[in-house]
Amino acid sequence: MEGRASITAASHKPPGSADRLVLHGSFMSQNYGDVLLMLIYERWVRENARTGSVVVASAGTYSRKFLNPDTLTHGRAVFGARGLLYAGGGYFGEPQTTRLKERHWRLRFLKRHLWIGEWFKCRGTPVAIIGVGVGPLRNRLLRNRVVGLFDHATLVAVRDIESKAFLTDYGLSPEKVMVTADAALGMTRDAIPTQALIEADQVLTRLHTPRRIGVHLDRVGSDSAMWEQLVRAVRQYAREREDTGFVFFTDRLVDQTLVNTSTTNHWFGRLSQELQHRCITVQCGSPWLLTALLGRIDGVITTKLHVGIVALWWGTQVISIPFHHKIPRFYRQIGHPQRCIQLGEPARHQLLEAMRTYFTESVPVLSLNDKVVQAAQRNRMLVHSFLDDLQWL
Repeated sequence: MEGRASITAASHKPPGSADRLVLHGSFMSQNYGDVLLMLIYERWVRENARTGSVVVASAGTYSRKFLNPDTLTHGRAVFGARGLLYAGGGYFGEPQTTRLKERHWRLRFLKRHLWIGEWFKCRGTPVAIIGVGVGPLRNRLLRNRVVGLFDHATLVAVRDIESKAFLTDYGLSPEKVMVTADAALGMTRDAIPTQALIEADQVLTRLHTPRRIGVHLDRVGSDSAMWEQLVRAVRQYAREREDTGFVFFTDRLVDQTLVNTSTTNHWFGRLSQELQHRCITVQCGSPWLLTALLGRIDGVITTKLHVGIVALWWGTQVISIPFHHKIPRFYRQIGHPQRCIQLGEPARHQLLEAMRTYFTESVPVLSLNDKVVQAAQRNRMLVHSFLDDLQWL
């Protein structure tokens, strides 16, 4: 198989640790996509009958609440583990930011993600990297270290062709890298807890309109001009479609309130007063609640990658406001780059026009390409292949 290499057992394992697998990802924050991917990969790992103990030492306080009770989360459990699996996520690529913040990102990346892989590499322990996004990486030394880690890995699969292009441009052999798709598209309906579906239905009973549009409050809230543009588009659409209600939601807990900036409070408060009974606010304290909610509404406007991915997985219409280069990558991959709408003065009317276009009953549900879905499901097969080849005690 392309990208495969033989897996050899690591030596000198401390007693009682050789049945452990470390699952690693960007699990420290409350970010919806990262926590959802953690749960998807944990489920795939536990499906494999040969898996011993699962270690997710990178999980933050919020993420740990949703892990299996048997999952180990303390840092000491990492040492002596049989293998390391990097789960999906875009953490191998820099965000769009200033030079100063870029330097801060590099230091955090080294501390959070690179050290553990290099430690396993130095010990000759098997590593798999499956379903990640890569690039850009502007620092040459960091590129070389990332390529060294990927070269050591026994399985490498990235979620889009741009990630493979970055890696090969940085010096990794093209034959080493498989291209899959985002693992969230490989999720199955039975993974969603029934209670989350019930709770989503209960939440939406507060909204008494035949059509429901979700508005995701996140990155836009920090920019007054862009937030104003979003609010104006929603306000005008609401005037044109009296049969439509709005669900304002966040994908994380923020100081026990829905929003936490004066800018967002100002615009959100005015819009809520205008819409009155035609809007509700939801603070999704669980990734499963948000997953269920996205399947119960007719459309969503979001600045986040995985809110859009999961909505499309359900068949919900999506308009994406991309604040990160990884987002347009995904919509190009599925053949619908026009779903990404840039906010700003040159395109001040595009969002309203997109709402008029995509949030109507006459527009067919955006069906995902079978090849993309199959590529996403391949991540699961690769996880099992890696686990099957590990030499468990």
